[in-house]
Amino acid sequence: MQINFAGRSNVLACCLTLTLAVLLILPSAFAQETTGGIKGYVKDKTGSTVVGAEVTLSGTALITPQKASTDGAGYFYFQLVPPGEYMLTVTANGFRTYKQTRIDIAAAKLPTYEIQLEVGSVSETIEVTGQQSRQRLSRTSLIPCLKGGRINR
Repeated sequence: MQINFAGRSNVLACCLTLTLAVLLILPSAFAQETTGGIKGYVKDKTGSTVVGAEVTLSGTALITPQKASTDGAGYFYFQLVPPGEYMLTVTANGFRTYKQTRIDIAAAKLPTYEIQLEVGSVSETIEVTGQQSRQRLSRTSLIPCLKGGRINR
């Protein structure tokens, strides 16, 4: 009696090839990014960095607002942010509060914002409204808001 192994080795080779193909394709399926982020620098009117400014990112896609403090270079960074529309608030002692609304964060995007704080008290607010360029924001339309009223420039 003779046993034929030729048929079994073809099946084994086919299974190994199929397994290898699945293992090569599988990582790319999981590599799809589903979140974005936002980063930026906080400076004063002279261009000096503002260290320790509190930066808050809030929006309906977040359960609670995310908070960060600027580092020695005035840098902040929020990662793993679900796509959606957000508001960015920056506060620092000796400066007016800065608010940027209608920030659109998309999956796999990381826009950079350059925020310029103005000298004043924290109770005064600079509010920027509207969708701006997604990459570098260096010029914005500022509307200082004083307690009890608005001054339009």
